[in-house]
Amino acid sequence: MSRVAEDRWTRQQDALLRKLWAYAEMRNMEWVLRRTKSAIKNRAHQLKLRNRYANRKPCSAAEVRLLRKFFPHMSSFKLAKRLKRSVCSVNGMAHKFGLHKTEEYLMSPDACRLRRGDNIGAAHRFRPGHVSANKGLRRPGCAPGRMATTQFKKGQMSRNYLPIGTVRPDTDGYLRKKIADHGLGGFGNQSVWEFIHKRVWIDAHGPIPAGHAIVFKDGNKQNVAPENLECLTRAELMRRNTIHNLPAELRNTIMLAGRLKRIIREKEQREGGLDAEQHHRAAQASV
Repeated sequence: MSRVAEDRWTRQQDALLRKLWAYAEMRNMEWVLRRTKSAIKNRAHQLKLRNRYANRKPCSAAEVRLLRKFFPHMSSFKLAKRLKRSVCSVNGMAHKFGLHKTEEYLMSPDACRLRRGDNIGAAHRFRPGHVSANKGLRRPGCAPGRMATTQFKKGQMSRNYLPIGTVRPDTDGYLRKKIADHGLGGFGNQSVWEFIHKRVWIDAHGPIPAGHAIVFKDGNKQNVAPENLECLTRAELMRRNTIHNLPAELRNTIMLAGRLKRIIREKEQREGGLDAEQHHRAAQASV
């Protein structure tokens, strides 16, 4: 069966979605329909099911009176059973009307997790040194679906694995060599993939001083011969790469291009500001 056929909604699922959409919680619909949240929302949009809570039970005047009378000193769970509502609904109504629990209730056993400072969950936590009941036990057959067939076996490596000693250029053109299998980050982790030109310099001249960089005399990052490398300070490197070392015609062209970009950007910002101001004036005039 194709993936398209598997993902197609049936008439029974559409009918169930129409029935549940108005009042059911999303997590319950996910469990009943065996669909993801995004899939359910997309299908509801296709079926034009607009009002999510059309059948929500309104709050009556009698319920408001009971809420004001009992919520400050009664458990929300007990009050929800009395009003035949959910706990979330009761708490939402209380928040809407600005109701809070009294200090006496918060100090009572009924307050449970609402109490602060008495560490009520300490008796139910694992003690230091607790050993799990399944420690050291293998659980064959516990992998759901195709997990068991797609897991890495002991000693198996990823098909993208590269052995130690592999040399590859990074996105900037620098040659890097794999020196370890541990660690994450790919080329970003120099303890796994080190720069070859830095290693060549260190082997020939010792550690690189702080604030210095190793550069290529001929500009070719692939040429890592010791005689092609030199150590410069960051200030020397900046002066070497500055625009003022270029020919006059090229330098003037680059500066003119930068000036044109600034003019265009400033013009766009002014026009955007004028548009915003015009919209603001139009909104004020319509009020």
